[in-house]
Amino acid sequence: MSWYVIHVHTGKEEVVCNKIRTRVPADLWEECFVPQVENIYKKAGEYKKVISPLFPGYVFIVCQDPEKVAVSLRGVPDFTRILKTGEEFEPLRQQEVDCMLTLAGNEFRVEMSTGYIVGDKICIVDGPMKGMDGSIRKINRHKRTAMVEVPFLGRPTLIRLPLEIVSKT
Repeated sequence: MSWYVIHVHTGKEEVVCNKIRTRVPADLWEECFVPQVENIYKKAGEYKKVISPLFPGYVFIVCQDPEKVAVSLRGVPDFTRILKTGEEFEPLRQQEVDCMLTLAGNEFRVEMSTGYIVGDKICIVDGPMKGMDGSIRKINRHKRTAMVEVPFLGRPTLIRLPLEIVSKT
């Protein structure tokens, strides 16, 4: 089975994922999901956890025959297309799948990582970003986020991930 990316209207990721679960025969697909990220925000003195799509506008499906899945989805509102290269449906590369599983796990949800700063070097000590120190391009300590470069759709892509910096020396 290969992983494919479905482009949908932003904000309708879960709606389309649920429609895939109900309208596409179960023997055509193994899993359909929207990778999510947990961010923590402070508002009015209280910390709140907000869960949002990691890749807004995209739904992921694990299937053998994307052509049959695409045919089953025709006429579904908010579904636009399964991504292709030319005339061929383009599955995610194994490196991209491995990166997604490392970050999001089997629940497809990226949780908070923790780290510290020594001089101008960032060291991640816990969480899904552990070992990805070299991929961090920018951090925002106030918002507790890091811009991380990951492979996605055949090119390096910057995504915002939760990161708590516990100390700076």
